[in-house]
Order: sequence, then structure tokens, then C-alpha cells
Amino acid sequence: MRQSIGRHPTCILSRDGNITLRRNPTVTSNSKASDAEEQPLAKYKFGDGISPGDIILSTARHSTASAVIRLATRSAFSHAALYRAEMNVVEAVGLGITNYNITRVGIHDKRNVRVLRLVPECVDRGAIIEKAIMAVEKYRGRGYWTAGAVRSVIGNPQEDTKGRMFCSYFVAQVYKDAGLSLCRDIPPQDVTPARLSKSEFLVDCTDNVLVEIPAWQHKFKFDSLDLGHRTSPNQEILVKERELLAKVTPEFLRAGLRAPKTFDDILSVLLAEAAPDLQPKLDVEVMKALDDAELENLFRMMVGLGEAADDGFPVLPADMPLSGLGATIGLHREIFGKLLNRLREYEEEADAGKELVRRTNLKVCRLFLRRTEVKIGLLYNALVDLRATIAELEEVYRRRTAVMSSGNS
Repeated sequence: MRQSIGRHPTCILSRDGNITLRRNPTVTSNSKASDAEEQPLAKYKFGDGISPGDIILSTARHSTASAVIRLATRSAFSHAALYRAEMNVVEAVGLGITNYNITRVGIHDKRNVRVLRLVPECVDRGAIIEKAIMAVEKYRGRGYWTAGAVRSVIGNPQEDTKGRMFCSYFVAQVYKDAGLSLCRDIPPQDVTPARLSKSEFLVDCTDNVLVEIPAWQHKFKFDSLDLGHRTSPNQEILVKERELLAKVTPEFLRAGLRAPKTFDDILSVLLAEAAPDLQPKLDVEVMKALDDAELENLFRMMVGLGEAADDGFPVLPADMPLSGLGATIGLHREIFGKLLNRLREYEEEADAGKELVRRTNLKVCRLFLRRTEVKIGLLYNALVDLRATIAELEEVYRRRTAVMSSGNS
């Protein structure tokens, strides 16, 4: 049976993180999935052994592009990604540098994936990993550098002038920003998945990270990393932001400024690099390029992401093994804490945005403030739903353990 956790609009989350539930969450069941849907394509998943900073090498065996890369680099792998933390893997793909949720992704064949980790002997290992993860954010949203990926085997003469990157370049660059060159004497823009697999600074920890998907989880919809996983809602939003970025870039170039490399970079260039007397005029031109219809479409997509986020559990909590139920509760609690921290960061960002609006009165500043406020609203809703789900799972766990205790007495 497929279970879905309903929305809880009467739940209230205060700014200090306390949540009040005005009614109990309910569980509904949909019709049973077909036998074909229940056959898992993924046989393995990423377990709790994965650690922030881990590098995931993979290949899609049925992809022509993947086969060409493997042949050219004489490697079993054609793609590289970075596990940032908070269940998020960040990667450079055709859509740009974006992320996906690792809990939704599995592996069909373990030979198609390798997980690499910084060697324990690395000097300042913890600090390097922390800095690499922080460096991820300044590249998020950048475009994909197809030509650079092709030339990486023979060497790229320089970085892309538009700031675009490809998968292994991105991974190598964030570690270079953290003070470590993963492949000695090779610039990040020439690093391939094959070269990462041979790095003296990385050790294979695949066997400690990948675990077999237990039978009770076979009804979960895992996308197979090595069979090609679906485009995520986050990636669809990135595509829209890149469309808007392309519309405003000519205005910056006409003003003699550099082209913004990401959607967020629009605000940085306008405030930090444009002369004060140029800012109001450029603000008008940028907002003209970002017409109201386009912006409203972006915000609708963001709200839609939040509405589609709650897929529920394919397996009823009452049918889960007790150990699996306990692990699920622990995972939800961990996610709740991390989302709460992110919410506080967004609230600080909103406060700074309000100050910018007050000081500059630029419409672009208002746009980015509104975007932050949409994110805050989405996180509030997600936290309310997540807290209600945790309460429900805990109640099921309590009832089941009580039944077991009474049965053993």
C-alpha cells in the first residue's frame, strides 16, 4: 500500500522553532501499485556511512555520452559529484550546477559507482572538507561547460570566461578553493573522473557507504544513479533562473560590466561593481528584462516545489520493521534540525535584504528579498509537515513497542 502524509495547514511554527499542532496528522492509503512498479531497478542505496565531502564517481551504462567519456579517459567512470551534507549531492550536469536528494537515489550495479573520501592522513583534513563544502555555494547555479569537458582530456588552456564548469572540474575546484589540489600539477579545469579515481589524496570507501536495499523498501521509488535518474524540481527551477539570467546579461555587458555567472550574481554585480550613479538606470533595464510574467512564473515554480515535496511513504509505518521505523524517525529528526538551521539563515538573509531595500530603493533588491521570503515560506511549511510526520511515526513506534512489551511479559 502507498501511504501519503497529508498537509497540516493548521500547524503553527514560531520563529524560535517551537511547533504547535492543532490537529492530529492523518494517514491515507491509495490503491496498491502494480507488480511492475514494485520491481526495484535500484538494488543498493547510500547508507548512513556517507560523509560530507565524499566524492561520488558514477557511470550510466546505457548512455552514449557516458560511453564516449569512459573510452576517451580509459576509465570505468564518466561522472563526478560531491556529497555536500543534509542529504544533498551537488553536481555539474547539462542543466548547470545543482543538487539532488540522495535519499531518493539508488544504484542498480555497485560496479557503476565508486565513493571516494579524503585520506585520514591528510593534514588539516577536517578543515579542508569544511572549506570545500562552503565553497560549493559560490558555484551553485553556474552553467555547464560542454566544450571544456570534451577538451579536459588534452587540457583546457584556461577557465571558461562565462564561469561554466563540468562535473569533475567542479569537484576539483571546490577542493582547490579549500587549499588542496586533488590531482597534483593538474589544474581543476583539466581534472577528469578518471584522474580523480587515481588521486593519492582519496581513498575508496564504497563498501562502507553503499548498502543493499532491504525487501521492505522495495516499494520506494528509488531513481537509479547508473540508469539515469530523473530531473528534480530543483533542477527545473535552475533552468528557469538560467533563462532569466540570459535575458539580463546583455544589459550588464552594455553597461560595461561583467556578465553575472549565476542568477544570484545579478545582485552582486549590480551592487558591488556598478557605479552608484549607474545603479538606478541598470536597475530599470534589468527589471524590464525580468518582466512580471517571467518572475511570477519563477515564484510559482518555487511554490510548486514545496507542494510536491511531500510524497509520503510507499510502506505504511505499521508495516515497517521496527528497526527501519526507528531509523526513519532518526533521519526525519536530523533533517528537521538542518532545515531549522537553514530557515534561520534565510531569516538573517531577509533582514539584510530589507536593509538593502531601505538603503538603495532598487527594485532588483526587492525582487531578491521576495525570493528569500518565498524560500522562508516553503521552509516553514516543510518544517510543519515534517514535525507532524515525526509525531505520527513516533506514535506508531510507541504503540508497537508497547504491544511487544506486553506480549513478552
